[in-house]
Amino acid sequence: MCEYRGKKIPTLVQWSEHGGITGDKILTNVLRKMDSCGAIDRTDDAVKPFLLVDAHISRLSVGFLKYINNDKHKWFVCIGTPYGTHLWQVADAEQLNGELTWLCTVAKEDLLRKKTHHGMAPSITRTDVMPMFSPAWKQSFGDVSNNLKAISARG
Repeated sequence: MCEYRGKKIPTLVQWSEHGGITGDKILTNVLRKMDSCGAIDRTDDAVKPFLLVDAHISRLSVGFLKYINNDKHKWFVCIGTPYGTHLWQVADAEQLNGELTWLCTVAKEDLLRKKTHHGMAPSITRTDVMPMFSPAWKQSFGDVSNNLKAISARG
């Protein structure tokens, strides 16, 4: 649970079989959750929420397009320049993405070392992923100062 402008926003966990974002399900579900929680103040009809996405084909799925164009919860969506996300996507910032990769690698090595030390099979299971990933996320993409640097570098 996080708090944004006084609103409690519950965690939403989404995944796909292929590991990428899907428009009809994941992207639409994220916006639906934000709308249902009241994360976006829609009391002023002149103010519409804005979403910047890359030009992946999933951003053009019928379900996503229907959702963002519905007058009950309209979103203004800008599709960023394809093959240029490294210039504008904060998540592509080396100081964030590189840090996450490095921290996850360190966490995996540490877990495998501990398992081996205790006579367990040196493997990563599904239940091992989130306990390794969560601290790495907080230290990389959850680091406000690094995010501000990445945003600033992208103008």
